Amino acid sequence: MALQLAFLKDRGHPTAVYETASTRLFLHGRTEVIRSLSKESVAFIEAMAHDRGSVCLHFPCTVSSLTG
Repeated sequence: MALQLAFLKDRGHPTAVYETASTRLFLHGRTEVIRSLSKESVAFIEAMAHDRGSVCLHFPCTVSSLTG
C-alpha cells in the first residue's frame, strides 16, 4: 500500500504493484506473486493521498496520548 501511495503521489495515478509471497516452507513450495492493486486498494490510497482532515483529527489525539 505504501508503494502504491508513493507512486500515486509522484505520478498522479495508481499502478500495479507486485509483492512476493514465499511458500517455500510448504511441500513443493516456491515464491508466488501477489498482485495487490484492486478497486479497494485504489480507493484507499486515493483517500490517503487527498484527505488531510483525518490527520488533523488524529494528530491532537496522538499528542495527548503521548503527553498524558
